[in-house]
Amino acid sequence: MFTREFEQEFINAYENNAAQLKDWNEKLLGDMPQGEWIKMLKDRSLALREIYAENEKVLESVRANIREGITYDEAVVLYDLLVHIYGSGYDDLTSVILLSKLVLPFFEDKNDYAKMARLNYIKGDELAILYRLIGEIVDVQEMLDSYKKVMSLRDKIDDIDDVDAIRAIFLSHINYIMFVFFYNRADLRTTLELIEDTKRFFSKDKVKKACKDFEGLEKGVDGVLMYVYDALLLSLGEKELDGLRKDKDVREFYEKYLLPNKAALSESAIRATQIICENKDVHIWAREYKEEVLDMIEHLDLNCEDRHLVAARFMAVSDNLLFLLNQLNNGDYTKEEKKECTDEIFKKLHVFVSKLPYSWMTFKVNSALAEWLEQIIKIVDEEDTQKLLVKELLLLRQPVTYIHTLMVSEISEYILRSVLDEKPELLVGLFGYDSIEKVLRHQDEIVDFIKNASIVHDIGKCYITDIINRQDRALIEEEIQLIRFHPELGYKIIKSASGLSKYGDIVIGHHKFYNGCGGYPDNFDNTASPIRVLIDIITIADSIDAATDILGRNYAEGKDFKVLMAELKAQAGTRYSDVIVNLIDNDSSLKTELSYITAEGRYDVYRQAYKNIRGNRNE
Repeated sequence: MFTREFEQEFINAYENNAAQLKDWNEKLLGDMPQGEWIKMLKDRSLALREIYAENEKVLESVRANIREGITYDEAVVLYDLLVHIYGSGYDDLTSVILLSKLVLPFFEDKNDYAKMARLNYIKGDELAILYRLIGEIVDVQEMLDSYKKVMSLRDKIDDIDDVDAIRAIFLSHINYIMFVFFYNRADLRTTLELIEDTKRFFSKDKVKKACKDFEGLEKGVDGVLMYVYDALLLSLGEKELDGLRKDKDVREFYEKYLLPNKAALSESAIRATQIICENKDVHIWAREYKEEVLDMIEHLDLNCEDRHLVAARFMAVSDNLLFLLNQLNNGDYTKEEKKECTDEIFKKLHVFVSKLPYSWMTFKVNSALAEWLEQIIKIVDEEDTQKLLVKELLLLRQPVTYIHTLMVSEISEYILRSVLDEKPELLVGLFGYDSIEKVLRHQDEIVDFIKNASIVHDIGKCYITDIINRQDRALIEEEIQLIRFHPELGYKIIKSASGLSKYGDIVIGHHKFYNGCGGYPDNFDNTASPIRVLIDIITIADSIDAATDILGRNYAEGKDFKVLMAELKAQAGTRYSDVIVNLIDNDSSLKTELSYITAEGRYDVYRQAYKNIRGNRNE
């Protein structure tokens, strides 16, 4: 039964386990002798398994009670629990969304407008985060409907005394405007009407009083105008900006809303009005704006107890950086201008990212880094620079994914070298090498290719890090479905990167079955890929690491390589390439190497990974 005692016990356990996870991860970044570090790594693995088991026991009792049905009073306890988890900054998006859906009907039946407002806002906010990151897999209409349900409660404002609920209604207006314009591409006229509607709501004394002491809302609707206009600009390229100079709605927006409230606008909005309405040269604006963004990055203060304030500041920096990068990608700038700008940005980002704590707003931070990377690597041409960006902006922020990529790289190289020795004919046709002789002559290039492909094969996970890296409980079905989308997210990042796009088939296809009849995603045919054999190798390497992981995966004990070998053979010809599985099985030297790297050798890979991460932080 969900009682207040249960609520407190759950919160205590949740927060204690989260603190333990943070503490263990920070300890491993310390500098200590190898033997001591390996012992700590083993102790951490055991501790995390205990946390996982403890949380699963508690969560199963929750699920059992829910299956039996809950009372209104129990729904109130779950509501308070949900609000606490959401407000405390724990990145558990999918659980919050599902729990909000569960308890909402209880308060709708009672016409409890305050709780209805907060729950629908929380649900909409979490869906908005997911939608911004992974797009079409999230139901955008469900998100917009959540905000609209909150907005519909504006007429019940006299019956709502909960300040947070009133703020939720106002914030839902803001978010709804942002998403219908920025993501659903509503026309500006519709947006202006929504703004007028929001202004009328904010004019109520009760709303003003609720919002006056809340960071970001003290400017009221002027703040809405700032964010909406910034969002408009973030969605446009330079050519569209030129067109807007003659747009009647934009002129009205500028003259009616922006000029009277210029002091309340962001610097980016002010500069944008100079481009659109005052005909300022775009190149001059870009140089000035670059300096402003670099200054914002350098002086962002993360040492603030108000988590929401820090999050808002970080997202402001992120959005401005994305806007600048978007302009560089779409504007009429020379290659030299782009390179000069991105070189300066990367230097600042290297310092900034190295200072970010790993446990600080991980979902928002790591997802923002993925968005930054997606824009920067479109500008940078050199493959080595693109690989460095992937490493420093993404992988070194995420030990679990980084270690996995290193393991897959080593395992893939072992398998590929065996193929080169025993069955080089499998590689004929790769990269135009039309004979065994040419394959062997270029074997170093082929090995380099698969090592580099291994490092980037899972970068799609960087959009959903807190689901991928969840250590404290089993994943729910909705999270598993999100994980299955990571190959497409990774492909989205690298397809426009000139140096990395050649690895695209491996990024999108490494979870497809060998025979093309299983795995994911459905819309990719691995059997038709010109580098199918390399996809097959990395698919097997990926499975070998995942199944034998004795340190980093709490949901199952790592398997002995011999046990796994039997499973590979059982699925040879369907899930895995029968030729490569047979090659592994018949190569005793290769099996010895794989047995070592997946057991004792794993510690060496972990050690090197954490050294690299620590070095990145200390530079």
